[in-house]
Amino acid sequence: WQVGFYTITPVLPNWINTSYPYYSEMIELWKLWVITWVNKWYFVQDRELVFTDALGYIRNTLAFLKTNCKTDTCKQTINSKIESLKKANQAKYSQIKVNRIQFTQLVKMFIPSTWINWIPVTYRDLNNSEQTIVWQVLKTYTWKDNFWQTRYFQPTKTITRGEAAYLIYNFIK
Repeated sequence: WQVGFYTITPVLPNWINTSYPYYSEMIELWKLWVITWVNKWYFVQDRELVFTDALGYIRNTLAFLKTNCKTDTCKQTINSKIESLKKANQAKYSQIKVNRIQFTQLVKMFIPSTWINWIPVTYRDLNNSEQTIVWQVLKTYTWKDNFWQTRYFQPTKTITRGEAAYLIYNFIK
């Protein structure tokens, strides 16, 4: 990154495998301070996402989006979403694991977007309302695992920290 006359090299977290399917999306979100490490600069991409981390990813995404707001309306919308997010942050849920469809629904609920009618992938294991939310969040992207080829979203599978980064990255880009 170039800041004035200085070049800043971000320090990447430890234990991120460059061959990990979602590596590039994780690094891009890392540069934007959207994703955070677990402990002592370890990201642990395959660790299951818990509710506290899910809300943190969303809060950080909103903070990033707010820096790009050009209007007061945009800033007010994001501030409203951040306030709603604070109310959702219940300590009793903090370590509950989040599955793929739950995280997708949280992203759709809190992160504003302008949805374009994409040519979506139809997943065999989603109902119509889940399908619509997934289309709005993932757009034309799919998971980078073996199941997307047979059109399975696996909604009840616990989402990993790396998959969550991938989902947010594709939603905001």
